[in-house]
Amino acid sequence: MKVGRDCFNCISRLIEVASELSTANADIRKSARQEAIHILEREYNDNVVPANISTNILRALKAITGNPDPFIEVKRREIDFARKVASQIHPPQNLRSMVEFSALGNTLDFFKEPESLLEMVDGFPGFSHDDVDEFAERLPSARRILYLADNAGECFFDSPLVAYLAKDTEVTYVVKDSSAQNDITYDDLEYAGLVNRMNKVLTTGDDAIGINLATASEEMARMLQSSDLIIAKGMGNYETLSELPIRNKILYVLMAKCGPVASSLHAPINSYLAIIR
Repeated sequence: MKVGRDCFNCISRLIEVASELSTANADIRKSARQEAIHILEREYNDNVVPANISTNILRALKAITGNPDPFIEVKRREIDFARKVASQIHPPQNLRSMVEFSALGNTLDFFKEPESLLEMVDGFPGFSHDDVDEFAERLPSARRILYLADNAGECFFDSPLVAYLAKDTEVTYVVKDSSAQNDITYDDLEYAGLVNRMNKVLTTGDDAIGINLATASEEMARMLQSSDLIIAKGMGNYETLSELPIRNKILYVLMAKCGPVASSLHAPINSYLAIIR
């Protein structure tokens, strides 16, 4: 997905949030912010993927401030809160309810307080585009499923679906190798206590938002090609994977939280989708 009308302002907001989280030193923060703005202005054009610009900006902020994980406290709070909320919801009992439960977790976002999740726990509103039945029809012939994680707290909402699929299929749960916004890393998954509940865990090998084959590990690239089905959580994975020549085997599970993503998917903003592309 290429940038949309609102992407410049959204990435500008990310710069403000991430630079504040990166350092308490005002001078370093100012230098980091200036470099981030320079990257945004230099790289922004109609043919760029928004997640890729954000990745480059976050890498610069980490290098300048010396902070390898500016969102660490945000992620810990998100994980702690999501653990509590997920434990209070009646466990999903079938494939459809598990996909819905997983989508509900994508309500979490680094621009929002974790408590925003509470707005949805009383009842899932349904998918604006629903390919869950088609996904179910493909499962019997699938041997390997790649499950691309997103925000740190979502792991508690992903685990029932991972466990269900792993009964008959080899499932690999993919997390970031190192900090990328509030995306879950292997260390975050350990903090959540879920490493042993995710069947097989693989890192992308890098710190890119979504999937960037230029910096991802060779194993990650091979798994994208060899997996029979892919579940991709969140907007970053959609933005990047939709640019790759991988077709008709990805189930995108996400909340369309911004205008450009919603428009790209022909869906209402803030709606939930389970869509095969």
